[in-house]
Amino acid sequence: MLAVFVGCKGKPEKHDPPANVQPGAGAGSDKVLHLPHGDGTLPKLTKTSPIDQAAIAKVRSLDFPGFTKEALGDESSLVTVLHTNDHPKLKATVQIRPCKNTCVPMDLKKWQTRTDINDMLSAQLKESKDTKFQVGSTDLNSQPMIFTYQYGLVKMNQSTYYADTYVLWFNDGKNEIRVVATYVDNIPDSLAQMFALAPESDLEKLAKAFMDVYTQAWAG
Repeated sequence: MLAVFVGCKGKPEKHDPPANVQPGAGAGSDKVLHLPHGDGTLPKLTKTSPIDQAAIAKVRSLDFPGFTKEALGDESSLVTVLHTNDHPKLKATVQIRPCKNTCVPMDLKKWQTRTDINDMLSAQLKESKDTKFQVGSTDLNSQPMIFTYQYGLVKMNQSTYYADTYVLWFNDGKNEIRVVATYVDNIPDSLAQMFALAPESDLEKLAKAFMDVYTQAWAG
């Protein structure tokens, strides 16, 4: 497991690990990944919808030691994909875009009825009764946010489909940001091995670290 350290001052909730986790399973790493962090204050508010060009330029200029970066998106939104340089390979995808129609408040009941927030799962995993998908509430620097956590592993037709993904959601009434933190390394032999390499707590720290930095920068 990659040792993950983050300096942000949020108060993440603790979630029980999924069943059948066996600590130490799989080939881990003694590397230390230092995550970025903001100034410990609430997320800044964007000025326009969509976010203005100055803010987009500022966000796209951010670089992070220990990660390779790929910048995507267009003039009104952006997608930044960040990969860890060391194993186990983790990926954080930051997407910023205007809210569709109206922004959904950070109210868990409202998010539990949404049908468009489990798009990280393949069709094979969605069809499996063993795949788990959870919607919950958390906070970052005292700001309420919504998260989803989804995991599963299915072997069929000589192929393996797997997911170990934590997604963090926030909007400021104009623009929406989501950070997708996921395991993208070699195909695991089992769920236990995957969880040992990339436990939910590590993925949560990864998502919150980039949410912290990007919601400080996205105001321009």
